[in-house]
Amino acid sequence: MALLVPVLYFSYIVGEDTYDNYVVFPKTKERYAVPTRWQDFAFLAIFWTTVLLLSFVSLRLIRFAMKSRTPDEKGES
Repeated sequence: MALLVPVLYFSYIVGEDTYDNYVVFPKTKERYAVPTRWQDFAFLAIFWTTVLLLSFVSLRLIRFAMKSRTPDEKGES
């Protein structure tokens, strides 16, 4: 839960910024609105895939570290 809240907050901030930059206020160059390029979409896809993958791996590692173990699993006799 402690890791989920910052991830959701970060996702909200980045999503809102992306919406503002690409939908509401597109980039202007010499008074013309520049359409979104394929590189912008590729960056967003790679970025969100990385964020979600790192979040998933972090949560799995935390769950594994917090799991209780029996004496046999610890290597003790």
